[in-house]
Amino acid sequence: MFQGEQIRFVVLQMRNRLYDSVNYCAILGGGFVPFLEVLGYMAAGAVFATFWMRKMIPLSIIAILGNLLFLSYGLFNELHSVYLLHASLLPLNSFRLYQAVELRRKIQEISATEFKVKSLLPFMDEYKVPQGKFLFHEGDHADFIYYLSSGRICLVELNKVIEPGSLVCEIGIFTPSRQRTQSILCEEDPVFLRISEDKVQQSISIILCLAFI
Repeated sequence: MFQGEQIRFVVLQMRNRLYDSVNYCAILGGGFVPFLEVLGYMAAGAVFATFWMRKMIPLSIIAILGNLLFLSYGLFNELHSVYLLHASLLPLNSFRLYQAVELRRKIQEISATEFKVKSLLPFMDEYKVPQGKFLFHEGDHADFIYYLSSGRICLVELNKVIEPGSLVCEIGIFTPSRQRTQSILCEEDPVFLRISEDKVQQSISIILCLAFI
């Protein structure tokens, strides 16, 4: 019991020092609000931001930031329910971040090895490019994997013709620089199937999960 009182005393001392050192925080328009109120708004903003995240890794990072902000807010305001909630969510969100990073690593390892393209076709969308146009140029940002469904294209730097049934420069999407390594010229009204990096990861995740059912 005495130890609990000591912890409570330390927390109160920390809170008082915080109030003494940064009692008020300036905001736009010349007004002032308590620092801990600003902390609460920041925590709420972090939680709100998670609803705009589409990728798991950034979502987990923002969620962890929100947990830390709410932990501070609950601690210094003696809001025990808020503190306990986010103390419980913090390790959960940290574990989810670890899972997302590990999944991304495994998917990149699988994608760097031989992978059956037919497994990805159901997840791809049709994309057409007129004859004589470039699909992309060397050095462009790699955001899609393309599969040549019909027509014919040319790898300009290698002067190599690609026939239907082939993946098109898929390696660029898995490199750290995310840059295209070749320029693709469309020669005979090609029809592509394409899939984004995010959908590749989701699709391979589904395939991996089905493989273990």
